[in-house]
Amino acid sequence: MNLLSKTLLRLLAVMTLTLVVPLALTVSCNQPVNPAASPSDYPCSGRCADGNCYDQPCGGSCLCSGGVATETGCADKLDNDDDGKIDCDDDNCAGRPCGDGCGVCGVPRSETNCGDTTDNDQDTLTDCADPDCNGLSCGVGCVCQFPGGALENNCADKIDNDTDGIVDCEDPNCSGLACGAGCVCSVGAPAEKSCADGNDNDSDGSIDCVDLDCNGISCGAGCSCLFGGEAESNCIDVVDNDGDNAIDCEDADCNGLSCGGGCSCIANTKAETTCTDSTDNDDDLLIDCADPDCNGKSCGAGCACGAGEKSETACTDGIDNDGDQVSDCADGDCNAQTCGNGCQCLGFTKSETTCSDGSDNDGDGKIDCDDTDCNAKSCGVGCTCAGAATFETVCIDGTDNDSDQLVDCADADCNNVGCGAGCICKDETKSESACADSLDNDGDGKTDCADSDCNALACGGGCICANAAKTETSCNDNLDNDGDGQTDCADATCNGLSCGTGCSCGGGIKVESTCNDGLDNDGDGKIDCADGSCNGLGCGSGCSCIGGSKVEVNCLDGIDNDGDAKTDCADGSCNGLACGNGCSCVDGLEVEVNCLDGIDNNGDGQADCADGSCNGLGCGNGCSCIGGSKGEVNCLDGIDNDGDAKIDCADGSCNGLGCGNGCSCIGGSKGEVNCLDGIDNDADGKIDCTDGNCNGLSCGAGCSCISAVKIETMCNDNVDNDGDGTSDCADGDCNGLGCGGGCSCIGGSKGEVNCQDGIDNDGDGTSDCADDDCNGSSCGPGCSCSGTAKIETTCNDVLDNDGDTKVDCADGDCNAKSCGTGCFCASSAKHENSCNDALDNDGDTKVDCADGDCNGLSCGAGCSCAAGAKHETACGDGVDNDGDGTSDCADSDCNTQSCGVGCSCGSAGGKLETTCSDAIDNDGDAKADCGDADCLGKACAVGKVCCADGACNC
Repeated sequence: MNLLSKTLLRLLAVMTLTLVVPLALTVSCNQPVNPAASPSDYPCSGRCADGNCYDQPCGGSCLCSGGVATETGCADKLDNDDDGKIDCDDDNCAGRPCGDGCGVCGVPRSETNCGDTTDNDQDTLTDCADPDCNGLSCGVGCVCQFPGGALENNCADKIDNDTDGIVDCEDPNCSGLACGAGCVCSVGAPAEKSCADGNDNDSDGSIDCVDLDCNGISCGAGCSCLFGGEAESNCIDVVDNDGDNAIDCEDADCNGLSCGGGCSCIANTKAETTCTDSTDNDDDLLIDCADPDCNGKSCGAGCACGAGEKSETACTDGIDNDGDQVSDCADGDCNAQTCGNGCQCLGFTKSETTCSDGSDNDGDGKIDCDDTDCNAKSCGVGCTCAGAATFETVCIDGTDNDSDQLVDCADADCNNVGCGAGCICKDETKSESACADSLDNDGDGKTDCADSDCNALACGGGCICANAAKTETSCNDNLDNDGDGQTDCADATCNGLSCGTGCSCGGGIKVESTCNDGLDNDGDGKIDCADGSCNGLGCGSGCSCIGGSKVEVNCLDGIDNDGDAKTDCADGSCNGLACGNGCSCVDGLEVEVNCLDGIDNNGDGQADCADGSCNGLGCGNGCSCIGGSKGEVNCLDGIDNDGDAKIDCADGSCNGLGCGNGCSCIGGSKGEVNCLDGIDNDADGKIDCTDGNCNGLSCGAGCSCISAVKIETMCNDNVDNDGDGTSDCADGDCNGLGCGGGCSCIGGSKGEVNCQDGIDNDGDGTSDCADDDCNGSSCGPGCSCSGTAKIETTCNDVLDNDGDTKVDCADGDCNAKSCGTGCFCASSAKHENSCNDALDNDGDTKVDCADGDCNGLSCGAGCSCAAGAKHETACGDGVDNDGDGTSDCADSDCNTQSCGVGCSCGSAGGKLETTCSDAIDNDGDAKADCGDADCLGKACAVGKVCCADGACNC
């Protein structure tokens, strides 16, 4: 039932109620309302007419009122007052409740409980299907919408509140509704909307700006989420709002955003945008037009900024709009601008542009063609100004358009202008121009190709006049267009002309010329690139036929142009070809080759020198990319070629590079490197060796600069290399330097330094040890020169090192020299001198102290060899140093030897106190000083000795 029907029914019910009420008042209620009930239950039943029953119950939902029974229960579906009318149909019920969700009787019923699956207003419509429920709750998290039914409106409780089988955000009803704190339903799923709280509000694993739902939403003061990250949005607060260590305009997020009044962020820096306020809006110390940011922007009425200054743009107002003391056409800025009707500014003055109005438009006293400004401009119908005169341009109207007494073709002005159908003026006469109409268009008695005027003009379809005859030009129509008996490509005149789509005539035959249409255009059985005639021709956009195959030649369009499944640089055929402006394909990769345009030409995120592929390439005049940065390589042009504010040698990248002839950059300055040309190459007032830069450098063959003077370095060429009047060893510079093989300069003369080669290296008549230069020098392994003779120096190698037939210790040279570990030579024999290593060091079968060589030598700590045996020498260390089973004073070796401070070993083997004045028990017998019998008679104080009674007073 629709809403209109329900409304009509309700109106009818009210009308019926109005009619019924009077009748109800006449009904007698003096009958039991419920005959089955006991009279005791209803004391007034059947006696409502009795005044005593006034307002008394007359049954279950019945009340006596005015002498009649009145229905009071209007929702129990019973005729409680027995008047034949039930509930709201009884006029007694008017205004009374008619049950849950129904309202009151006498008023059109309206459903109010929209979630109980009951037709409360008995209009056959239940809950949300009843329009009465529109906008009312249909339960927890549910609201009715009519038409349409129940709608979910609690989208965060994980309950299907509208029982449509879809829960929370998956239910379209939830679109745009909250799904929890910081969460809104969007496109069937939870979406993060609170993007600065550090919470994953939509439980998708992404928090705040990392969640793409937050795109465009604030992530805090001056911050906005952008494509999964935080982006600066307040570019004027000097705060790093997005926490990326870049503030305001330095943050790329701010590009295009305001950085204050008259300021906008552009390319990571502030840029002036208001150029008329005399304010340095971007804080770069440049104001208005002086700031390059203002180029092209308005600097006021009739004014625009350009090249760092104001420029006039209004050129007819008589105002100096740019303040340069000149206005309108006098200002060069107005060049080519209008200066009024029929006037244009040219060359700092007004120029006439309308030349047929009889007006002096530029005010120079000359009108129309008389004004040279009008040259080549129209002076009327069929007329053009030329050199202050008129010029005829319409040559078929029989009119002297330029008023020079010459009409049409007779006027030389008409040359090459049409003079009618098939006619053009040439040389002050008519000339044939239509050559296939069989008409003598110029009236000279000759028709079409027979008229020489037609030479090179068309003589019909596929035909052109040449040498007074027809010539074929359409070579694919199977027609003999020129009537010479030869058709299409067979006609020699077709050579080089098209013979159809993708076909060209060549050598009397058809040749393929379109090589990407999949057609055999010349009918030779070969298609596109497979046809040899296509070699070198294009096979489509970015494709060329080479060697019978398609080859990619456009390497920057992202298209597999030759169909080999490889695109652009990934296609080997692109190797060496451009992949865009400043980009070249190299080994399958896009490589930057223009390293000075500020553009990331190969799209790898790095531009110019920052791109490793630019390393070693030029970044401008005198500039080369080095290690990811610009580097100066022209170090003598006085230009800061790499833009680092350092010029030539002052630029560290010039270090080691040439700064001119004989000049090299060294440590930030010019340095002389040609030290023998007599020129001050580094312009420091010092030439060659006198220039400190030359220190250590060559000043010519055999010459080196040392401490600002020339030094001879080649000492065996008999040349005075340093020009000081002396050469080779005679030159003190050569002292210590070689003068040839085995030769060294010593004290101004040659000296022998190789003393074992048998050669007289210094040319003094003696060689090796015989030359006293060799004294003390080696004459070979184990050999040294001494005096003028060889001596043995290695005495344990079993070699005759000095060639005197004596080996090692047997050679007297070895006396007192080592003959090996624990061995030394003496008296032409080996002798042991390491006496505690248990080794027979001298090979005489005797070891350590058993070897007489060891007598008097140490056999270890506290031990000495004597008489072929070990003997204790340290007698107070508690150690058996000689290994004989007794130690210290118990060892007879210690007799009379010290056993420590104030102690001496006695001849009987015990310790004896020897110091009697130190209050110390030095011998450990529990008696000290005079109390020890050992001290009897020994000094115990100044001038006193110990007495027999143990006192120190004797």
